[in-house]
Amino acid sequence: MVIKNLTSAVEESEDKFLQVKLAKLYQKMDRFCAISDQTLMQIVTAPIDVTSNMKYKRLKNKHLRERRAKSSTFMAIEDIEEEEDELSFESGRHSEIK
Repeated sequence: MVIKNLTSAVEESEDKFLQVKLAKLYQKMDRFCAISDQTLMQIVTAPIDVTSNMKYKRLKNKHLRERRAKSSTFMAIEDIEEEEDELSFESGRHSEIK
């Protein structure tokens, strides 16, 4: 409806510059947009159609995040063990020095 009204208004104005500018705008919109009879609210609240490629990427990213979490947990455990080893080594050195 908005597109029709805009087109009619520009055609009635008989301004060739404005008509060319609107035509270029429609060409750009045609490359990136889809004209729909739905309202903006209907488009925004509609269920999202996820492609198989998007599903694959989401699953891959999930696995990567889980692997990183496990890796960082493992590294944290190793760090704690190293600190404990250092503390036990230092306490052993202190007892030898006394």
